Amino acid sequence: LSSDLVNVHNVHSASASAAHTWQLSGTEVVRITPSGLTFNGDTAAANALDDYEEGTWTPSVESTGSATFSNSRYTKVGRIVTMHTSVNSFSNTTSSTLLGISLPFTAANSNLAVPLGTLSVQVANITPTGGYLGGTNLLNLYGTSTSTSFVPVTHADLGGSTSMYISITYMAA
Repeated sequence: LSSDLVNVHNVHSASASAAHTWQLSGTEVVRITPSGLTFNGDTAAANALDDYEEGTWTPSVESTGSATFSNSRYTKVGRIVTMHTSVNSFSNTTSSTLLGISLPFTAANSNLAVPLGTLSVQVANITPTGGYLGGTNLLNLYGTSTSTSFVPVTHADLGGSTSMYISITYMAA
């Protein structure tokens, strides 16, 4: 045990800036305000952590065809969302249709690359290596071809026996 003291201060006020603060050895470490949590003496509402959520969602294929999703979970801390899902049993073999998977929260921006973690089996032509937010509610999967260029994963690259585990992190609106 440390000899440091933890002090809790309640700042009561009729204004919207009323706060509860926690101090360690006289230094503020946490403040609870109407805007959320702030740390280390920061009082700016724009920097307050105002949301934490864990949950599940039901993703869908946002183009022709269908797929079976399971274990679809997300964690949202502030505006940062990390999602995980398992997908298999793709039903469409159209080579011209880009595979798009719906997101649990609207993304802050579209036309952005996102870090993508995948574990895939029975992928015919292109193994997914990256993600692209083609719209604010849509994840498109990309891979590399033999010519070293990035190419979209289409339904024709996947089949009924394809299985993928997908994980991405992105910023919500």
